[in-house]
Formats: sequence, C-alpha cells, structure tokens
Amino acid sequence: MSDLADPFLAMAKRIGAIEQDEFAGAVVIVPPGGDPIEFMLSDVAPNAAAFWAIAKSRVDVRTQEIINDEERQRQQNLAYGRR
Repeated sequence: MSDLADPFLAMAKRIGAIEQDEFAGAVVIVPPGGDPIEFMLSDVAPNAAAFWAIAKSRVDVRTQEIINDEERQRQQNLAYGRR
C-alpha cells in the first residue's frame, strides 16, 4: 500500500476508536509533495460551522506557509543573482 494512504488509514483508526455520538468531523488532505493536513474533532454537541472554520483555517495557514517559503526562495535567488 502506498505511503499516501497512511494518513487516511490512521484517521480511520482514530475515528473507529471513539464513540459514534462524539464524532464531530474529520479531515485528511494530502497535497502533492507536501505534508498532510489532518485533524479530527470529537464533541457531544458538534457544530458544522466550527468544523469548517477550523478546516479553512488550517488550509489558510498551510497556504501562507507555502507562499512565504516560495517568496524566501525567490529572494535568495535574487540575492545570489539567479533567476
């Protein structure tokens, strides 16, 4: 089995280990060449808006990290005279 499936399999185990009425959502995102984003919420009173806000926030943070890394690389290349 591919390493790409590992985060999904691990999340499935986590979901299977909690009580069904405590499950409040789970996300696994595996981008090409990057670190996965994965989280699970458990709450006896799940809130869909809070779930999606957390998911969006994590994606936004990861996106900004990638943008910052690319900009740093671009600045370093300019500093060394590379394009």
